[in-house]
Amino acid sequence: MEYRHASEKLEESDLPYFMMQWAQIAPKYHRGTILLGNGASIAVSPSFGYGSLLDHAQRRGLLADDVDRLFRFFGTSDFELILRLVWQASNVNKSLQIPDDRTHQAYLNVRECLIQAVRDVHPEYDLVSGQLPGMYQFLKEFDTVISLNYDLLVYWTMTYGLDVQDGHLFKDCFQRSGAFDDAWMRFREPFRERTNTLVFYPHGSLALCRNAVERELKIHNAGEGLLEAILQAWRSEQVVPLIVSEGPAQVTAPNPPKPTPGSESWNPVSFGNNRRAVHANRQNVNRHRVFILLQFSFCSLSTSHRDRSYHHEHS
Repeated sequence: MEYRHASEKLEESDLPYFMMQWAQIAPKYHRGTILLGNGASIAVSPSFGYGSLLDHAQRRGLLADDVDRLFRFFGTSDFELILRLVWQASNVNKSLQIPDDRTHQAYLNVRECLIQAVRDVHPEYDLVSGQLPGMYQFLKEFDTVISLNYDLLVYWTMTYGLDVQDGHLFKDCFQRSGAFDDAWMRFREPFRERTNTLVFYPHGSLALCRNAVERELKIHNAGEGLLEAILQAWRSEQVVPLIVSEGPAQVTAPNPPKPTPGSESWNPVSFGNNRRAVHANRQNVNRHRVFILLQFSFCSLSTSHRDRSYHHEHS
């Protein structure tokens, strides 16, 4: 099978499954699981149609020489990995009182490059807020949302729902303290809501971060102030981002084996707590049908029968 970037238009003949009207298959996925790929984000904003953050930074001339050497040495295009490595090295030198301004400066260079790249490609809240009602109405029909995207669209959809008085609640299992609750299964039980949807980020999210002892945390801020709060948290030097912006070279080969969601071989690149939750949730994924949203408008899916959706059924 030929693999394409999510920004490329998919023709029906390109896919191994039938393209069907969403209205035909929607009843099968009610209270099931949805897996969101990058095409879902591109459908909301074309600014997500870049090849990778590293590609964007290179085209914009944002990479300093030392930063470029780090990416080449470690054979990766993953900003999060490089930023975490130089941040940890800088912290080790600082704790042992080893003079090393160059490592810390490299950390600052990588961080500022990542911040600028995110500012360039991620739309502001007001540019996508008009689509949040449709996204909310569509995603609330699922028991579980597994987002492979690190952008803030799902987070903004969740916070939008806080003001909707319909008895439904999205939960990502992070506590008020910002820490992930390992006893996440308890969030399945309604508390004050009538129905709920659990959300997981196995590839991380801009809203997630990691502190010096590798503890995973969530940055809280509703609505339009969230993106700026995230960038300020990165500048604090207390945390680093928790995202997969791109895999290492050996992972991003031209023809990787095609994973099957719900199968025993499905093992997405994931971070600690969310990875454990997603894998523990596999029984739920196996029991229900999985809907994979690639490149179709959330708003159209929730209000129109004209859109066709690529889907995978697993019993």
